[in-house]
Amino acid sequence: KATVSVLYWSGSYTMQGDEEAPQQQSEMYTGNHKKTALMHVIFKVAVFFMYLMGKLVMSNFVLCFVIMLLLSAADFWVVKNVTGRVLVGLRWWNMVRENGESEWVFESVSDRKQVHAVDSTFFWAVLFGYVLLWLGVAFFNMFDPKWLVAILVPLSCSVTNAYGYAKCRKDWKKQGASLVMKHAQENPEMAMSAMTTVAGAAASAPQAAPPPSQNWGNTQ
Repeated sequence: KATVSVLYWSGSYTMQGDEEAPQQQSEMYTGNHKKTALMHVIFKVAVFFMYLMGKLVMSNFVLCFVIMLLLSAADFWVVKNVTGRVLVGLRWWNMVRENGESEWVFESVSDRKQVHAVDSTFFWAVLFGYVLLWLGVAFFNMFDPKWLVAILVPLSCSVTNAYGYAKCRKDWKKQGASLVMKHAQENPEMAMSAMTTVAGAAASAPQAAPPPSQNWGNTQ
Protein backbone atom coordinates (compact mmCIF):
# COMPACT_ATOMS: atom_id res chain seq x y z
CA LYS A 1 0.00 0.00 0.00
CA ALA A 2 1.27 3.46 -0.89
CA THR A 3 0.36 6.88 0.44
CA VAL A 4 0.86 10.26 -1.17
CA SER A 5 2.01 13.53 0.40
CA VAL A 6 2.02 16.81 -1.51
CA LEU A 7 4.17 19.66 -0.21
CA TYR A 8 4.48 23.25 -1.41
CA TRP A 9 7.34 25.70 -1.24
CA SER A 10 7.07 29.43 -1.72
CA GLY A 11 9.46 32.00 -3.14
CA SER A 12 11.88 31.62 -6.00
CA TYR A 13 13.17 28.19 -7.00
CA THR A 14 15.69 29.47 -9.55
CA MET A 15 19.25 28.22 -9.29
CA GLN A 16 21.92 30.78 -8.56
CA GLY A 17 23.31 32.17 -11.80
CA ASP A 18 20.36 30.88 -13.80
CA GLU A 19 18.62 34.24 -14.14
CA GLU A 20 18.68 35.00 -17.81
CA ALA A 21 18.62 38.32 -19.61
CA PRO A 22 15.58 39.15 -21.73
CA GLN A 23 15.48 36.76 -24.64
CA GLN A 24 16.01 37.88 -28.19
CA GLN A 25 13.91 36.49 -30.99
CA SER A 26 17.01 35.14 -32.73
CA GLU A 27 17.84 32.80 -29.85
CA MET A 28 16.80 29.17 -30.23
CA TYR A 29 15.75 28.61 -26.61
CA THR A 30 13.37 31.24 -25.27
CA GLY A 31 12.73 29.85 -21.79
CA ASN A 32 13.87 31.46 -18.56
CA HIS A 33 16.46 28.84 -17.57
CA LYS A 34 18.87 28.06 -20.39
CA LYS A 35 21.60 26.70 -18.11
CA THR A 36 19.21 24.32 -16.39
CA ALA A 37 17.79 23.25 -19.75
CA LEU A 38 21.34 22.42 -20.84
CA MET A 39 21.82 20.33 -17.68
CA HIS A 40 18.60 18.52 -18.56
CA VAL A 41 20.11 17.17 -21.80
CA ILE A 42 23.89 17.12 -21.37
CA PHE A 43 24.15 13.83 -19.45
CA LYS A 44 21.58 12.19 -21.74
CA VAL A 45 23.63 13.13 -24.78
CA ALA A 46 26.76 11.85 -23.05
CA VAL A 47 25.17 8.47 -22.25
CA PHE A 48 23.96 7.99 -25.82
CA PHE A 49 27.36 9.09 -27.17
CA MET A 50 29.09 6.45 -25.03
CA TYR A 51 26.66 3.83 -26.30
CA LEU A 52 27.52 4.72 -29.90
CA MET A 53 31.25 4.72 -29.12
CA GLY A 54 30.95 1.30 -27.51
CA LYS A 55 29.02 -0.15 -30.42
CA LEU A 56 31.09 1.36 -33.21
CA VAL A 57 34.56 2.23 -31.90
CA MET A 58 35.49 0.94 -28.44
CA SER A 59 36.37 -2.70 -27.90
CA ASN A 60 36.29 -2.57 -24.09
CA PHE A 61 32.65 -3.28 -23.22
CA VAL A 62 33.20 -3.21 -19.45
CA LEU A 63 34.67 0.29 -19.53
CA CYS A 64 31.85 1.53 -21.73
CA PHE A 65 29.27 -0.06 -19.43
CA VAL A 66 30.78 1.55 -16.32
CA ILE A 67 30.86 5.00 -17.93
CA MET A 68 27.25 4.63 -19.08
CA LEU A 69 26.27 3.57 -15.57
CA LEU A 70 27.94 6.60 -13.96
CA LEU A 71 26.52 9.05 -16.50
CA SER A 72 23.04 7.55 -16.16
CA ALA A 73 23.21 7.87 -12.38
CA ALA A 74 24.29 11.50 -12.71
CA ASP A 75 21.47 12.23 -15.14
CA PHE A 76 18.94 10.56 -12.85
CA TRP A 77 20.03 12.65 -9.87
CA VAL A 78 20.11 15.94 -11.83
CA VAL A 79 16.65 15.44 -13.33
CA LYS A 80 15.12 14.27 -10.07
CA ASN A 81 16.57 16.99 -7.84
CA VAL A 82 17.48 19.96 -10.03
CA THR A 83 15.97 20.32 -13.50
CA GLY A 84 12.47 19.21 -12.51
CA ARG A 85 12.44 21.67 -9.61
CA VAL A 86 13.63 24.57 -11.77
CA LEU A 87 11.94 23.93 -15.11
CA VAL A 88 8.51 22.73 -13.94
CA GLY A 89 8.51 23.53 -10.22
CA LEU A 90 8.09 19.89 -9.19
CA ARG A 91 10.11 17.35 -7.24
CA TRP A 92 9.38 13.80 -6.10
CA TRP A 93 10.78 11.00 -4.03
CA ASN A 94 9.62 7.69 -2.64
CA MET A 95 10.39 6.34 0.80
CA VAL A 96 9.47 3.26 2.80
CA ARG A 97 8.16 3.75 6.32
CA GLU A 98 9.05 1.55 9.29
CA ASN A 99 5.81 -0.40 8.87
CA GLY A 100 6.80 -1.28 5.30
CA GLU A 101 4.34 1.12 3.70
CA SER A 102 5.57 2.98 0.64
CA GLU A 103 5.02 6.74 0.58
CA TRP A 104 5.26 9.03 -2.43
CA VAL A 105 6.21 12.58 -1.53
CA PHE A 106 5.68 15.36 -4.07
CA GLU A 107 6.77 18.98 -3.87
CA SER A 108 5.43 21.82 -5.96
CA VAL A 109 6.17 25.52 -6.08
CA SER A 110 3.19 27.37 -4.61
CA ASP A 111 3.07 30.02 -7.35
CA ARG A 112 2.72 28.12 -10.63
CA LYS A 113 3.02 31.38 -12.57
CA GLN A 114 6.78 31.12 -12.01
CA VAL A 115 6.90 28.15 -14.40
CA HIS A 116 7.64 29.29 -17.95
CA ALA A 117 5.69 27.53 -20.70
CA VAL A 118 8.80 26.93 -22.83
CA ASP A 119 10.73 25.49 -19.88
CA SER A 120 7.84 23.19 -19.02
CA THR A 121 7.36 21.98 -22.61
CA PHE A 122 11.08 21.39 -23.04
CA PHE A 123 11.31 19.43 -19.79
CA TRP A 124 8.44 17.05 -20.56
CA ALA A 125 9.42 16.58 -24.21
CA VAL A 126 13.01 15.64 -23.34
CA LEU A 127 11.93 13.49 -20.38
CA PHE A 128 9.56 11.27 -22.36
CA GLY A 129 11.53 11.52 -25.61
CA TYR A 130 14.55 10.04 -23.83
CA VAL A 131 12.46 7.07 -22.72
CA LEU A 132 11.26 6.48 -26.28
CA LEU A 133 14.84 6.72 -27.55
CA TRP A 134 16.10 3.92 -25.31
CA LEU A 135 13.03 1.81 -25.97
CA GLY A 136 13.90 2.01 -29.66
CA VAL A 137 17.56 1.19 -28.99
CA ALA A 138 16.54 -1.76 -26.82
CA PHE A 139 14.31 -3.07 -29.60
CA PHE A 140 17.20 -3.08 -32.09
CA ASN A 141 19.44 -4.85 -29.56
CA MET A 142 16.94 -7.40 -28.31
CA PHE A 143 19.05 -10.26 -29.69
CA ASP A 144 22.30 -8.91 -28.21
CA PRO A 145 22.12 -9.78 -24.47
CA LYS A 146 25.38 -8.04 -23.63
CA TRP A 147 24.31 -4.64 -24.92
CA LEU A 148 20.73 -5.14 -23.82
CA VAL A 149 21.95 -5.24 -20.22
CA ALA A 150 23.87 -1.99 -20.74
CA ILE A 151 20.85 -0.34 -22.35
CA LEU A 152 18.61 -1.30 -19.43
CA VAL A 153 20.63 1.03 -17.18
CA PRO A 154 19.69 4.37 -18.83
CA LEU A 155 16.27 2.99 -19.75
CA SER A 156 15.39 2.08 -16.16
CA CYS A 157 16.65 5.45 -14.85
CA SER A 158 14.67 7.41 -17.44
CA VAL A 159 11.50 5.37 -16.93
CA THR A 160 11.71 5.85 -13.16
CA ASN A 161 12.04 9.62 -13.49
CA ALA A 162 9.27 9.80 -16.09
CA TYR A 163 6.92 7.76 -13.91
CA GLY A 164 7.77 9.77 -10.81
CA TYR A 165 7.18 13.13 -12.46
CA ALA A 166 4.03 11.98 -14.25
CA LYS A 167 2.63 10.76 -10.95
CA CYS A 168 3.80 13.96 -9.27
CA ARG A 169 1.98 16.15 -11.79
CA LYS A 170 -1.18 14.06 -11.64
CA ASP A 171 -1.41 13.97 -7.84
CA TRP A 172 -0.40 17.62 -7.53
CA LYS A 173 -3.34 18.63 -9.73
CA LYS A 174 -5.68 16.37 -7.73
CA GLN A 175 -4.39 17.69 -4.42
CA GLY A 176 -4.60 21.26 -5.70
CA ALA A 177 -8.27 20.84 -6.59
CA SER A 178 -8.96 19.32 -3.16
CA LEU A 179 -7.27 22.27 -1.44
CA VAL A 180 -9.38 24.74 -3.42
CA MET A 181 -12.57 22.96 -2.43
CA LYS A 182 -11.48 22.76 1.20
CA HIS A 183 -10.61 26.45 1.25
CA ALA A 184 -13.98 27.29 -0.27
CA GLN A 185 -15.76 25.23 2.40
CA GLU A 186 -13.79 26.87 5.22
CA ASN A 187 -14.31 30.38 3.80
CA PRO A 188 -17.78 30.42 2.19
CA GLU A 189 -17.98 34.22 2.32
CA MET A 190 -14.81 34.57 0.29
CA ALA A 191 -15.98 31.95 -2.21
CA MET A 192 -19.34 33.71 -2.63
CA SER A 193 -17.55 37.03 -3.06
CA ALA A 194 -15.36 35.56 -5.79
CA MET A 195 -18.37 34.05 -7.56
CA THR A 196 -20.22 37.38 -7.33
CA THR A 197 -17.23 39.20 -8.79
CA VAL A 198 -17.02 36.78 -11.71
CA ALA A 199 -20.76 36.96 -12.34
CA GLY A 200 -20.67 40.76 -12.19
CA ALA A 201 -17.79 40.90 -14.65
CA ALA A 202 -19.66 38.62 -17.04
CA ALA A 203 -22.85 40.70 -16.72
CA SER A 204 -21.01 43.96 -17.34
CA ALA A 205 -19.24 42.68 -20.43
CA PRO A 206 -20.27 44.61 -23.55
CA GLN A 207 -23.00 42.84 -25.47
CA ALA A 208 -23.01 42.51 -29.21
CA ALA A 209 -25.33 44.99 -30.87
CA PRO A 210 -28.47 43.38 -32.33
CA PRO A 211 -28.63 43.29 -36.13
CA PRO A 212 -30.54 46.24 -37.66
CA SER A 213 -34.16 45.47 -38.26
CA GLN A 214 -35.24 45.35 -41.85
CA ASN A 215 -38.55 46.58 -43.17
CA TRP A 216 -40.15 43.73 -45.07
CA GLY A 217 -43.31 45.70 -45.70
CA ASN A 218 -44.82 46.35 -49.06
CA THR A 219 -42.64 48.31 -51.41
CA GLN A 220 -44.06 50.85 -53.76
